[in-house]
Amino acid sequence: MRATTFEFRYRFWLIVLLHGAAFGLYYFDQVSCGVALLRLLAPSASPSTLSGRHSLQLIYGFGATLVFAGALLRTWATAYMRADVVHGLKLQAQTLVADGPYRHTRNPLYLGVMLMALGLGLMASRAGWVFLAASIYLYLFRLIRREEAELRQTQGASYAAYVRAVPLFLPSLLPRIPAGGARPRWAQAFVSELFIWTYGLAELTYAVTLQAKPALMLAVIGFAINAQAIFATRARRQPSA
Repeated sequence: MRATTFEFRYRFWLIVLLHGAAFGLYYFDQVSCGVALLRLLAPSASPSTLSGRHSLQLIYGFGATLVFAGALLRTWATAYMRADVVHGLKLQAQTLVADGPYRHTRNPLYLGVMLMALGLGLMASRAGWVFLAASIYLYLFRLIRREEAELRQTQGASYAAYVRAVPLFLPSLLPRIPAGGARPRWAQAFVSELFIWTYGLAELTYAVTLQAKPALMLAVIGFAINAQAIFATRARRQPSA
């Protein structure tokens, strides 16, 4: 069940591919998840009426809230983990980060990705949302298993104690371990996670306008920001000639 080296190395591109495949399912299922949810919650409502549009805006607004929650969680985690480690090609298991959100959940970065997928998936089709939620969860689970295997080898008893205290994925309301005293670096974290904030803004724009074009433009910008951030952080880790 562990992810391969290829899956870890190219995790950003594979996550993008899963999102693209989910939205591509509109070819087979042309009813959006947001509209399906509207019909489920209010069978008499119609997107063509004013009240139906307002309800639909609330649904997509909720999706944007999930994405922003994922952005906040990832930014908080990156402030302690460092952007070059978050976007690195190689798994860094030499040190154990157990501060900030890592006192509540062992995988706040991947939880942020899951929240993003659940939120953005509301703009996909019904089949697209199901595919995205399931495929992202399974992929993240494989990545987690690979990382945990490496950490068990390098950290030994200290990581075993951490595993016993802190939940794997769903966070605890209260911290499970004492603070380690690490200082967060918020500026580099926000720059690193700017892409997911842009995705949240894209869905919020769609919630307000119910127009796909401006939201799609913002999503493309978010993709470009993420790709540039990854290339920049990885370039900084390359040894100079």
